[in-house]
Amino acid sequence: MTDPVPIRLVIGDDWVLPFTYRDKDGVGIDLSGYGVGGDVLWPDGRIGFAEPNGGAEILDQSLEATRGKFVLTLDRAATIKAPANKPGTHLRAFLITPDGEMRSFPAWPLCVESR
Repeated sequence: MTDPVPIRLVIGDDWVLPFTYRDKDGVGIDLSGYGVGGDVLWPDGRIGFAEPNGGAEILDQSLEATRGKFVLTLDRAATIKAPANKPGTHLRAFLITPDGEMRSFPAWPLCVESR
């Protein structure tokens, strides 16, 4: 298995990170009743996808085409806090089931660049 290719992001841009949670057959899972969250982490630091400078939103699950989809966003006021070219910087996304169980996705490496 090869290492994942880092997601390239630029400090001072708005970051929009879409996800789709699928079952083993590739079908989007109904996320009705779920919560969603995430953060950008690096050694000695973190930015959470929470208001006022970010968000974590599950898309309309009543439509088959958007089942399992959610989006994490950070606006430029938050992304200016990220360090450029810091080893170990990664994205973590998670879901909270209706029963309160947290399901984390594998961490994804980020390549954060300055302008």
